[in-house]
Amino acid sequence: MMKESPQYHVTICSPHALEAEWLARLITAAGCEADCSPTVESLPAIVSARSPDLIILDGCFCGEQMCNLRDLAQQHTVAVLTDRYRPGSFVHEVMRAGAHGCLWCDEDVDRFMEAVRLLARGMVVITSEAARQMIDSTHTDSTSSESQPLSEQEQRIATMVAMGATNREIGEELFISEHTVKVQLGRILSKLSLRNRQQLAGYVARRRVASGSQRQ
Repeated sequence: MMKESPQYHVTICSPHALEAEWLARLITAAGCEADCSPTVESLPAIVSARSPDLIILDGCFCGEQMCNLRDLAQQHTVAVLTDRYRPGSFVHEVMRAGAHGCLWCDEDVDRFMEAVRLLARGMVVITSEAARQMIDSTHTDSTSSESQPLSEQEQRIATMVAMGATNREIGEELFISEHTVKVQLGRILSKLSLRNRQQLAGYVARRRVASGSQRQ
């Protein structure tokens, strides 16, 4: 009987050995493959040898002004692991630096693994507690969103971007060309004073959580 190939390969970069080993076992038990790197310096060799679908980077390894994260995110799908001791502004900075997602270290196991699978497929994911942190951040977008509200179609595009949809997929869903999607996406980012899809995903996640909190 042939052994099934792992769904995805994940590399965990963390200085906390017990945390990294636990995450690796969790990911392996879910049918994926995982390995660990105790330092950022040892990460390039592992990445070169294993070509992971996702790198989970401990928040303490993001580097001064997110330099390590920026370098990694230019060529790899990277999610940052955060905790309750970091401010909401940290999540903003992580997404602004190019991360595809932010994972809460105490997240429910099933939700954590679902987020890992989505991230490995190239989608943008911010887990619920990390999104809640963003509400407390001093970096708000209330002025830009109130002065330049999004149209109904722009809201749909923003939501689909947050779900990880490509311009082509958005165009097919809304019956518009990829060029039109690109133009409207640029307009959305301009209205909200954002720079990229990751920041837009963070904006959508924050608005959803804020909306849910207001209804409670």
